[in-house]
Amino acid sequence: MKEKIIKIATWNVSEGISASWNLSDGVKEPNCYQETDLIKQIVEKINIYDLDIVCFQEFPVEIEGKFLLKDYIFNNTRLKFCSMHETSPSFLFKNGKVGVAIFSKYNIINEQKTYFENPNLTKMSKTGQRYKSFDKGIVLAKVNINEKVINVITGHAIAFAPFDKKAEDFPQSYKPLSDLICKIIDNNETLVACGDFNTEVLFDLIPEINTKVHDIITGATTPATIMEGKYYNDGRKLDYILISDKIKKIRVEKIENLSDHYLCIADILI
Repeated sequence: MKEKIIKIATWNVSEGISASWNLSDGVKEPNCYQETDLIKQIVEKINIYDLDIVCFQEFPVEIEGKFLLKDYIFNNTRLKFCSMHETSPSFLFKNGKVGVAIFSKYNIINEQKTYFENPNLTKMSKTGQRYKSFDKGIVLAKVNINEKVINVITGHAIAFAPFDKKAEDFPQSYKPLSDLICKIIDNNETLVACGDFNTEVLFDLIPEINTKVHDIITGATTPATIMEGKYYNDGRKLDYILISDKIKKIRVEKIENLSDHYLCIADILI
């Protein structure tokens, strides 16, 4: 079967709200979702780069019972197939739900949904409000590209830093991701696994995938953070595009945008 170049991307889109937003700005009303600069940018980047498959994290799956962003992408891009996994309430939209999603130009013929294991961490804020770690999801979509089926995974791992913990303290949280990857590769199937895995040491946490996939993103995937005129960090490597041996990397590009994660695009040969 003839090889084909596919443009695949991973993108944490911060629910469509710019990273410059803060709590004092207030929670967004549902009717503003198409009007935010980042929402407009999502559609713009999909079309400019002619993306074939996009793996989203922090995706506003549902707002007041409606799939608003899904419909907006369907109506304004060539991505007409989708698999979404709602995992937690939204912080940014009233009556909203957030999760992960895969959008594709090509038919999604099957899907599977699971979760990172949640240690149910809690923390008390200075105001006395108790926070707990939300469930975070993983979705696997089988995509039919010209009669060639590839497995595409996206996931958004739990952020442990707000609870003064590290991912290294909870490697078991990543076991569902590892199990999916190992099962696909052991079945001799083609795999691309993309996501915000909230760690810079993914291969140390789940070493069983070390010989099964290759990470094709190098360097930081989040921009440097400046607070009060000083660098808070120099950017962190939190996002991954993992490919199996059946796939060849051609090029990778990281693009700054209004989210606090780069849009990471890979041209791959399948």
